[in-house]
Amino acid sequence: MTTDKKSKNVKWLDRHLVTSPDHTNDLDQKAALHEFDGKMPRHLAEEKAYSDYRREQHLRGAAHHLRGLKAAQASGDREDARRHSAMLEAHAKKVGFDPYTDTPSELNQYMHEDTPEAVHKFKAHRSDLLALDDHK
Repeated sequence: MTTDKKSKNVKWLDRHLVTSPDHTNDLDQKAALHEFDGKMPRHLAEEKAYSDYRREQHLRGAAHHLRGLKAAQASGDREDARRHSAMLEAHAKKVGFDPYTDTPSELNQYMHEDTPEAVHKFKAHRSDLLALDDHK
């Protein structure tokens, strides 16, 4: 685990951006499981573990912003609804679904998981960092 000095972003194996330093141990364990149980070469096991991690983080972010979008629409806050909608689209694009026509069943498991908070006011999710990393 390293921390990028400029942006203070945490990286796993000095190359993969993670949303929290606590996630690096879990990624190490998952990579080891893929390597030893899945009989994968180490570099492929690490890529698989990180790919699964990114997908989960994007689903968590999409769920957060979908909740926020619904709450902002219900409260009549158009600006925050627009912000949530933009981030929902960014996460959905990374996962590969259209948030307005078909939401994957995987998303449902994250819809009520996080601690309830007032999401009608826009608040970024930690995984937004991964959704926006291509736009630097």
